[in-house]
Amino acid sequence: MTERTTSDLRVIQFRELLKDAPVDQLTVNDEPSVMLRAHENTWTEVVVQCLVEPRESGWVGNNVFSNVMLAMRQEPERVLFPKSNLR
Repeated sequence: MTERTTSDLRVIQFRELLKDAPVDQLTVNDEPSVMLRAHENTWTEVVVQCLVEPRESGWVGNNVFSNVMLAMRQEPERVLFPKSNLR
């Protein structure tokens, strides 16, 4: 038998709770998922979804954002940022 982590148990518990919820179809992923949305004004919106404790959501979101921005700034030939806040 494989050892289950706390995260695995939380996903299983959340799936059990959703079985009785009035939703048509909702997928709970074991791993984070990333979605990219392109907008008309050339901006790209990045949406990261992951299952975290409610008290940790702010910290986790800020940490993910900081790490993603750091990684993108290390690839200036692949990612362009505006030179100022002016649009």
